[in-house]
Amino acid sequence: MQLREQVEEIVRTIALLPAEKVVELQDFARFLKERYGQGMPAEFQTEWTDEDLRDLSQAVWQYAEQTMPWDGKPDGSE
Repeated sequence: MQLREQVEEIVRTIALLPAEKVVELQDFARFLKERYGQGMPAEFQTEWTDEDLRDLSQAVWQYAEQTMPWDGKPDGSE
């Protein structure tokens, strides 16, 4: 699987998580960046700007809204 496909799969997965789990995932991602960030591929060595993070957040929410219409029930149950 190509790196781009992996990133897209991660974004699709994030879109399905409850908000509090997204915060946990963000904390974990920051931990991994601090621990292993120096060995990242050159294309990802630059820091994400606040604008990049806002764009990603918007894309995740748009994807979630398109793929999982809100029915008023957090787990989709009847």
